[in-house]
Amino acid sequence: MKIIVLQNESESLEEIRRAVTRINPERADEIRFTSEPDEVLELIDTDNPVFVVTDQILGRSLRGTDLARLIKRVNSQAIVFIYSDMCIANEAVNGVIQKKIDSYLLGEHTLLANILASDLDDGFTPERIQRDFAPSKSIWEN
Repeated sequence: MKIIVLQNESESLEEIRRAVTRINPERADEIRFTSEPDEVLELIDTDNPVFVVTDQILGRSLRGTDLARLIKRVNSQAIVFIYSDMCIANEAVNGVIQKKIDSYLLGEHTLLANILASDLDDGFTPERIQRDFAPSKSIWEN
């Protein structure tokens, strides 16, 4: 499964990459980390499974929820999660992973790093993320 992580802030993107690398260096090498929404769309195939985690705020005119709609037009089976401190979703979003409000200051991305470092190829579903990683309400399914 192709995994793409999109974050507006390059510092957050690097912090997420480092956190995944500490847990599973091989997986970190397989993940495409980017701060360019256009690159995400270029990386999506119509037939291959893909998991995209995107920031909600991507720029002045584009939101993660808008990007999720564009992704689903290319690949309707794509799994798209918003990684945000706001619980914002639409019909194209499979779930929201809660970003800690102080993650900008502390570089804390443990929940997301644990999800990304796990074996996402073995029976991966949005429901499995909820079950395995969020017994509390740190992940919302849409």
